[in-house]
Amino acid sequence: MSPKIAEIAFNVPVDSVFDYAVPDFLASALRPGLRVLAPFGPRTLTGYCVGLKEKSEYKRLKTLLDLLDAEVSLSDSHLELARWISGHYLEPLGVVLEAMLPGSVRKKTQIRKIRTARLCVEREMALAHAEKIHGTKVAQSAMLRVLAAEAREMPLSELAARAGCSSAVASTLARKGLIVLVMRESEEEAAQEIPPLEHPAPEKLTGEQDAALEAFREAARPPARALLLHGATSSGKTEVYLRAIAEVVSAGKEAIVLVPEISLTPQTIGRFAARFRRVAVLHSALTEAQRRREWLRIARGGADVVIGARSAVFAPARRLGVIVIDEEHEPSFKQSSSPRYHAREVALARGRIEKVPVILGSATPGLESFQLARSGGIRIARMPRRIDGLPLPPVEIVDMRTEVSRGKYPLIIGRKLEHLMGQRLERREQTMLFLNRRAFSTFILCRRCGLTMRCPQCAVALRLHRGDGTIKCHYCGYTAASPSYCPDCGAAALHFGGTGTEKIAAEVLRLFPAARVARMDSDTMKTRQDYLDALGGFGRGEVDVLVGTQMIAKGLDFPNLTLVGIVSADTGLIDADFRAAERSFQLIEQVSGRTGRTKSGYVVLQTHAPETACILRAAAHDYAGFAAGELAAREAAGYPPFGRLIRVVASGADVRAVQERIAALAETLRAALAGRGRVLGPVEAPISRLQGRWRRQLMVKLPPDVSAGILRGPLQNRSTRQGVTLAVDVDPYEML
Repeated sequence: MSPKIAEIAFNVPVDSVFDYAVPDFLASALRPGLRVLAPFGPRTLTGYCVGLKEKSEYKRLKTLLDLLDAEVSLSDSHLELARWISGHYLEPLGVVLEAMLPGSVRKKTQIRKIRTARLCVEREMALAHAEKIHGTKVAQSAMLRVLAAEAREMPLSELAARAGCSSAVASTLARKGLIVLVMRESEEEAAQEIPPLEHPAPEKLTGEQDAALEAFREAARPPARALLLHGATSSGKTEVYLRAIAEVVSAGKEAIVLVPEISLTPQTIGRFAARFRRVAVLHSALTEAQRRREWLRIARGGADVVIGARSAVFAPARRLGVIVIDEEHEPSFKQSSSPRYHAREVALARGRIEKVPVILGSATPGLESFQLARSGGIRIARMPRRIDGLPLPPVEIVDMRTEVSRGKYPLIIGRKLEHLMGQRLERREQTMLFLNRRAFSTFILCRRCGLTMRCPQCAVALRLHRGDGTIKCHYCGYTAASPSYCPDCGAAALHFGGTGTEKIAAEVLRLFPAARVARMDSDTMKTRQDYLDALGGFGRGEVDVLVGTQMIAKGLDFPNLTLVGIVSADTGLIDADFRAAERSFQLIEQVSGRTGRTKSGYVVLQTHAPETACILRAAAHDYAGFAAGELAAREAAGYPPFGRLIRVVASGADVRAVQERIAALAETLRAALAGRGRVLGPVEAPISRLQGRWRRQLMVKLPPDVSAGILRGPLQNRSTRQGVTLAVDVDPYEML
């Protein structure tokens, strides 16, 4: 007898699963994991079947309308993982399930096809026929000449345009047996070809690589566990990943490899394509149809290795054998919109559910991962030395408080860094300058009345972009022409202060007019091709100095790069975030690791706070010392990984309504905690207004032995009321 009741989850901000009656025509086909159409209030919504049962506690049930999928979209393990994410991050189950399926799969995006034409006779015969009919059938003759000249299969629209005639002419030529018309997938929708990168496998691994590979084998034995691969930059971690994956694939299983989106370059992907024949790639540059194709290919067992960014953790690999997370410390693995999951934690949960090992790799592991390894929760393998015994580059700390300004010019590049850059230019070696802040100036101040120009929609300072003569908000995108006068007092006394990458690039050209300078930040890297072109130019030696933000801090290997300048190591330390020191250490260590991989390298670290522990430990490449100090401070304060944080942000156009809702929620949460945790706030969010909406926040601190689930009830309904919405972030990585 078929179950008559289906449990359905919807992508709505209500943390509930709803019972529906199953009509007879769906009873034999419906099963958990399939999508359905169902009435929901006055609307018809797509929902996810998450369970079937014989009875419901409710008497009057609505009936399902239809089934949307011919095959199971989500496996049993995916459903179990979704329930874990829902419970861990206090997210509605339907919202989680919606995130697991790419939009192109949910919408069943069709792969666009086009008609193409090619010759089916010898080129000489086609030209002879074109000459013969030239005087009477001009269009046919022209089309044959174009095809003969191109010597390739051509889209029919392009062929007709080139020949200056209607595409109907091709049908006549096809009937005459001169050409063949074929339906092909359009070039944009075609499966992406991944050219293998010639990077031969080393004949012999280092002792540390051998030990790391053996640690993986131990972690893979039942019951499978996670492994933290803590390896210095250029220590050969990728080769360990490749060898581990090769063992998994040879056993008939599949691998998922997660990398930060910015690392999804042809070089990164090409290394895997050189070792494995069936590689699928999931990233933001794919078209909807390409993403659907890749997802279905993975689901049907057509890929041995899946490489992708954060959401690839949900890839439908049915015979999963290992999950690898490279640069596992990267904040980009944390989703900033609902559902606000962290791909590392989800990967660990999926590993437990599917009983497969997970490799977390980094030169600067996240402190949560490091503490988990330190406490024995996961295994750890260390690779502290670089390949071929090359040393990590020496780091010189320059105290910018002792530097004297150069006349009218603000001191951005200190004398030591300037001197070393000059040497590199003379020796035709390359320099990389890092500052994790874009634009030319980061604030605009009127010296007469004291006004700081701010975005009209957000409580943030506007930034000057001198290249296009605009001032911009980096949060909502507001743009205006760069002012000459104060909008309040009318004085021509504006001071453009602060430094971004655009100003650094200009300063390099002022100091070294002949230098070839390139800039990499989100202002210059508009497309994926921009990113590849910039890296390619630097790799080919067409650029002397590369200036950039964090996108140049990882995954790059340039033999002629011998100097790294960290223009201001203090930038990240002023953030209102308990992770500020950790992120600063990681960025300094990662960007320092770009040099000294072939030739000897050197790092200049400019700072106004040279005594800061984070700065001193990073200059000494002392991760263990930094981690010990930072973990002790966090344990004393009850911060992760020694406790849990839940951030709740209320936002709306009416500031009074926002204040009332967050205040009422704070009292409800205090009552629910009953002394088992603390509610901090509510207070203004660090950015109190964003995109025209006022923002207030509170923070819940929980000890490690108290589950966040005790707050599920009070946070269950997040739907908009009085124009106020709630955003709940468990284990937040963004505090602004």
